[in-house]
Amino acid sequence: MTLWSIYYYFWQGFYNFGSFINALAGISAVMIAISFAFGTFTFYTDFLDTKLAYRKYFGLVGYWYAMLHVSLLAALHPQENFVNPVLKGIITQDQQLGAIAMLILTFMTVISHEKVPVLISPKLWRNSLRLGYLIYIVFIPRAILLDGPLWSAWFEGVSESLLLPPSLIASILGILVIVFRLSAPPIKFFKKSLIRVKTTPPVKVTSSAEVHTKGL
Repeated sequence: MTLWSIYYYFWQGFYNFGSFINALAGISAVMIAISFAFGTFTFYTDFLDTKLAYRKYFGLVGYWYAMLHVSLLAALHPQENFVNPVLKGIITQDQQLGAIAMLILTFMTVISHEKVPVLISPKLWRNSLRLGYLIYIVFIPRAILLDGPLWSAWFEGVSESLLLPPSLIASILGILVIVFRLSAPPIKFFKKSLIRVKTTPPVKVTSSAEVHTKGL
């Protein structure tokens, strides 16, 4: 959290309470990305196998940072972030995407309880956990809606800061997590195919001369 806040300070040139609230969203995205990447890392190497339990805690920390971010936004701007969307039904696109993201994170938090795999079977539990990757389908478009002009300014070289916008960093991190996860199935298939080839016994080819001799 401290490092992310320092980044915000150098990116903006100042740091206030609004910066703190935005930093909460950024560190939440980082924690959730680490949680997702943890499982894929254990596929490629076994030195993290004993630390796999930390995947859950990274995700939970990210969730509660996100909840704090949402709560503070509602407290700081109650009309825009609570009264209009909740009581009046006036909700913007980014709020819709944010609500979907929080629903996904809440679902992930609920099924992370240790008793859930026993109740629904470990296989269904693991498949349900993979639904968490859907968060990036709403997270990245939401970041574009909110900070698209900042991204464009940075890519065009007219941004006030040389540093990347924090939301762009979080989005790039999310894309890398997805690509990293998608790299696992092809490699798993290749390894299985290689093992199958190595364990398949060689087929003995009988020559025509041997067949003729056996016939005699």
